[in-house]
Amino acid sequence: METQEPKKWLKFRLSFSEFSIPPCHTILVVGKRAPIGKNATMRMLDTIAPALFEMFEVDDDIVEAIIIKCSVSRMVGTKELVGLVLEEARTMMTDKDILNVDMDFEIVKDRIVEIKS
Repeated sequence: METQEPKKWLKFRLSFSEFSIPPCHTILVVGKRAPIGKNATMRMLDTIAPALFEMFEVDDDIVEAIIIKCSVSRMVGTKELVGLVLEEARTMMTDKDILNVDMDFEIVKDRIVEIKS
């Protein structure tokens, strides 16, 4: 009977998550009749953190725009994220509100590599 030397394996698990800068959170949802409108909100964010956020106007009776941290929309995908945020936010706000959304997520990638003895 032939015996084989056991192979050695090392398993890696990497977790990546978004770094956030206070007081700016990940997403702002601006109501149609909010005290500070979408353009003024973007100017404020550009003053605090230039080019860190992007605005997406939505066709909705409650929400005027969704402002998302650029790095998040690149990783997650704009269309899906705007749709998800709009669906959830409009159920808990009026058209006079600005909703601050702090979204946590992580991208996890598993990889197994062989260790040569």
